[in-house]
Amino acid sequence: MLSILAALLLVPGQLAGAAEGTLVTVNQVQSEDFPTVVAYVTVSDESGIPITGLSSANFEAFEDGQALFEFKAAAAVDTQEGISVILAIDTSGSMKGQPIEDAKEAAKLFIRGLTANDQAAVISFSATVDLLQDFTGDKDALAAGIDALTAEGDTALYDAIYDAVGNASRLPPGRKMVLILTDGEDTESSVTLDDGIDRARELNVPVFTVGLGQVVAEPLTRLTELTGGRYFEALSSSELSERFELISDQLRHQYVLTYRSKAPPDGQEHTLLIKASHEAKTGQDSRTFIAPEIKSSITLPGLAEGMEVAGVVEITPEIRPPGFVAQVSYSVDGVLLASVKQSPFQYRWDTGQTALGEHTLTATAQDLAGNESRAAVSLRVVPLLEVEIAFPPEGAEVVDSLTVEPSITAFHPVDSVEYLVDGNLLATVDQAPFAFEWDLAGVTLGQHTLELTVRDQQGNTATAVRRVRVVPPLSVRFASPVAGDQIEAEALLSVDVAPPGATERVEYLLDGESLAVVEQSPFSYRWQLAAVKPGSHTLTAIAYGRGQTAQDQVQVTVVQTLPLGVIFALGALALAAIPFLVIARRRRPTSIPPRAAPTREYAAPRGLEGRPLAWLVEKGGEGKHWQLGAVSTPIGRGVGPGGIVVDDPRASRRHAEIRLEEGQLVFYDLRPTNPSLINGEEYRGPWTLRDGDEVTIGETTLIFIIAP
Repeated sequence: MLSILAALLLVPGQLAGAAEGTLVTVNQVQSEDFPTVVAYVTVSDESGIPITGLSSANFEAFEDGQALFEFKAAAAVDTQEGISVILAIDTSGSMKGQPIEDAKEAAKLFIRGLTANDQAAVISFSATVDLLQDFTGDKDALAAGIDALTAEGDTALYDAIYDAVGNASRLPPGRKMVLILTDGEDTESSVTLDDGIDRARELNVPVFTVGLGQVVAEPLTRLTELTGGRYFEALSSSELSERFELISDQLRHQYVLTYRSKAPPDGQEHTLLIKASHEAKTGQDSRTFIAPEIKSSITLPGLAEGMEVAGVVEITPEIRPPGFVAQVSYSVDGVLLASVKQSPFQYRWDTGQTALGEHTLTATAQDLAGNESRAAVSLRVVPLLEVEIAFPPEGAEVVDSLTVEPSITAFHPVDSVEYLVDGNLLATVDQAPFAFEWDLAGVTLGQHTLELTVRDQQGNTATAVRRVRVVPPLSVRFASPVAGDQIEAEALLSVDVAPPGATERVEYLLDGESLAVVEQSPFSYRWQLAAVKPGSHTLTAIAYGRGQTAQDQVQVTVVQTLPLGVIFALGALALAAIPFLVIARRRRPTSIPPRAAPTREYAAPRGLEGRPLAWLVEKGGEGKHWQLGAVSTPIGRGVGPGGIVVDDPRASRRHAEIRLEEGQLVFYDLRPTNPSLINGEEYRGPWTLRDGDEVTIGETTLIFIIAP
């Protein structure tokens, strides 16, 4: 280094362009990886000695006049980035003798300064341009190429510049340069100096030159200034080694400045100005570069044509090449949803704000130059999660049990369904079809709110609500005829139904065949038996209401109807015997003596409209007694409230009935297969009860007492 410094001090003007202050040269600007821009900068003092140890704080950068605040400056040696150099040596006749030998020595000195990451090529030029050694890092091979230099012929300087730049452009993007040594003017080239300059600028290759002796410096200076190189003078060939070593030293101590360009990718030239400051001294240089014209393309990966989407859709566009897009706008059916200006331009589309059905989603990418590219896809928006209660319907009246059937529309798999009644959790079902059997035992009658909450595997929920009314079960029982009745000609079919108002219609069937449907309360039907065969038949009553059914059956016997003539004859006899029959009915059986009412310790209550009521007292039953006087009082082992319960295994569940008819209490036996006894005798027909009558059902005897 001291020898270099001494040489420069001894020879004025050796470094073209040297001035007091800091000398800055922007050697090369690379934009191949645009928008990343890399600039290679040489900073030296007025003597050409490289200034080392600078950091980003020592630099300022401006792109098209706009300050860059985010850039990184580092020494090239720290980046371990190699350099590719083409050595172009003038071998014209004027270089014979000592000049060519000194040139060889200087070139080999330069080669010895290359690092392991560097490479070089050797070109000779006289009347022609010859590649003696292609690019290699093998220093011995390069030295052999240099030793092959011989001087003779004319000087095709401009052809050498043109070809050397072309050879350098074959290399991948990176640090590269052309170093030309010449002692004269061009005398033989087929191209001009401007052709070489234009090619170097186009291919972004800086050209360094060393002028030997009394060379015309202007073309060489112009060449270096316009391409990012530097021009060095060597007054004699003995100075060549110092100049080559100085150039090598400057290249090793280049700075690499990297930043993200704000320029649009428009294919146009842009200017990068770099300032460097050191010890209160400042220098600057600028270099133009081409922002490559790049048209970005955008796609929507993960979204296929006709795809079903629901809920929030995460849209992440794929943009190629990346880094040039200023914003991406999203629209559905031409209506703008949003514009995103930050990479990676993701957007969360809430499809819940879009009507269900087919829609076109379009993503429009706009690059820094204003160019636009689009991607569009047709999608079907479907519900994310919906639930309806398919059964029961709103306001349904239910009894006993209820199967609740949900209707679920889910984009993601369903995890579970929770069932709540009046806000209380009943069950959680996690198996399809997610129906639930609701047991209504113990549930209070009246209205209840049934709520279903569906949860999918993504944690989304949906709810449906139904109001239902729990009602008592529908019931029906034959009032007439009763089991075992013998009927002829016609019969009145009537039933007792409960609860009141719940029955919509009653259907009567004879031996399984529909007989009649009655839709008006009290649901009675007069049955004409003319076409019915005599014998045993099954009557069925089916009650319908509130979505329920109930039925009851009785076995009756249809007896033969006498011929018409006989009927008229018997009718005449019957008319004559009416008075006697009335007396007989009132008195049968005549063998039953009247009984006196048993001694009572209580007063009999008065009945409706002041009529006297009666009592049934269980004989030997320790005072058990029941008040009579209702329109109908059932008697049996299983009768409900208002009836007379006979705790006797031989008694039927509904064995008999006492009815109030025209102010008299009449006893009806409902089970002729297990007949009751009146005053100890079997009797099957209606019996008007008298004070003191004894009614025996099974082993239980009840005494009829008329209230005083």
